[in-house]
Amino acid sequence: MSKATVFHLDKEHPNFKKIKRVNECLKDGGVVIYPTDTVYAMGCDIQQVKAIDRLYRIKELDKDHLMSLICGDLSQASNYVNFDNRAFSTIKRLIPGPFTLILEANRDVPKKYMGSRTTVGIRIPDARVVNHLVAKLGRPLVTTSVVDDEGNPMLDPEEIYEKYGHAVDYLLNQGTMYNEQSTVLQYEEDAWRLIRQGKGIVP
Repeated sequence: MSKATVFHLDKEHPNFKKIKRVNECLKDGGVVIYPTDTVYAMGCDIQQVKAIDRLYRIKELDKDHLMSLICGDLSQASNYVNFDNRAFSTIKRLIPGPFTLILEANRDVPKKYMGSRTTVGIRIPDARVVNHLVAKLGRPLVTTSVVDDEGNPMLDPEEIYEKYGHAVDYLLNQGTMYNEQSTVLQYEEDAWRLIRQGKGIVP
């Protein structure tokens, strides 16, 4: 089995020609590891059903495990989740940033991804590389944090390559990361509930 192609990308000035190649891979059903504004994540094109299945197999996750969607902006996110004016006012303060927001999913989210769930987590990170990937793709990435066997975030790209290099198509290396995972908030019954405290501080 071939190993992943590794691209070293600068955080502020990434090589967009390399990102274009990764983007083409995603459209063809590839699975990619990339840096976010929190930790490294693994993801694929939301429209590539076989890639979503592959993502679950790589991570050895149960089909009921909730993955998030990385969206380019709030307008794109609104195509996949529902929120009222009260939720919107909070979301506007939090994004882009290190938050995963669990909201009611709408019918545009593929059933293959949803399973029996009615909610989905969305992320709009403050991270140039993955934001450019999503912008060029034109639709969200199904995404999940890269973790070790104990469930801890993997922050060293060399260790990530050793564990997952045989299973993914690209690894976008932005050096060792020192962040926590995202803060997770769920909106239900007209109120926000803290699910996990991470990097993001709720205002």
